[in-house]
Amino acid sequence: MHSQKIGNALRTIDTWYPEFSDPVSSAGPIAIEPYGAVTNLGKAFRTPADKQDFYTFFDTWARGGELSRVEDEHYMMAVLVRGGVFGESDK
Repeated sequence: MHSQKIGNALRTIDTWYPEFSDPVSSAGPIAIEPYGAVTNLGKAFRTPADKQDFYTFFDTWARGGELSRVEDEHYMMAVLVRGGVFGESDK
């Protein structure tokens, strides 16, 4: 076991994604990722099309809006605490 495995286990706390409660499509708790990507399944559980991704939530919050669910607030803050590169695009 190495530090990357331990770090990933510590951040595998996202039970707030919409499919979590669906016994057929749920992957159980997933790692905190901006798009909810689970690489071994080849799936993103939080897509911009569904407006469930970090960037959609953060943009809403940063513009003074409120998120519709407290779970979305928990997810957004978990991504911020996890850290990462949140750059602005040139679009």
